[in-house]
Amino acid sequence: MAGSGNNAQGLLQSCVRKGKLRLHLLYDHFRQCGNTLSWTKAAWNRALLPKHSFFLVMAMQRKQATIDQLNIRGLYMVNRCILCKMDNECHKHLFFQCSYSSMVWRQILTWLNMHNRTVKLSKEIHWIAGRRACKHLKARWYTSCLGATVYCIWEERNTRIFSGQEHRFDYVVKRIQYLVKVRLLYVTHPSKEGEIVEALDGC
Repeated sequence: MAGSGNNAQGLLQSCVRKGKLRLHLLYDHFRQCGNTLSWTKAAWNRALLPKHSFFLVMAMQRKQATIDQLNIRGLYMVNRCILCKMDNECHKHLFFQCSYSSMVWRQILTWLNMHNRTVKLSKEIHWIAGRRACKHLKARWYTSCLGATVYCIWEERNTRIFSGQEHRFDYVVKRIQYLVKVRLLYVTHPSKEGEIVEALDGC
């Protein structure tokens, strides 16, 4: 106990500058204690709307309250995917084993001229992280599309459950395309705006 108290006191003293405790130094110490996940920088990217980044991180950590998770917590419901109406709902199914969500994501990949890819959320985000999505324009489009897709699939799922309204997959695809175009035009340097408009024109 005495040793741990001395360690804590030493830590606090190391964060003092000119007689004042600097909280940012204390924060930096504890922040460095954990391992930084390779995909987090890709997920928190200006190419994504903040809410899209938030939902993408939640999906990667399997934090969404899917039916299987609600059942584990004691909120018993019939476990059936509201999108495809065939299989049980879980994170793995929703992103993107479900025939509905898989069709949406494949249409987005076609829109990006990216074919023959494995449709799996974890592999998609790790692929982005390996290509420094925050620096390359095409990777920005891809990252923005992935975040918007995860968000819109969850949004469609909740709309069906709570409002009883269903949309065809092509409606969701068009909504994703719109959100991506608006976001990229907002964050991209003016010199790149023409390039983005040309690449996404007619979508």
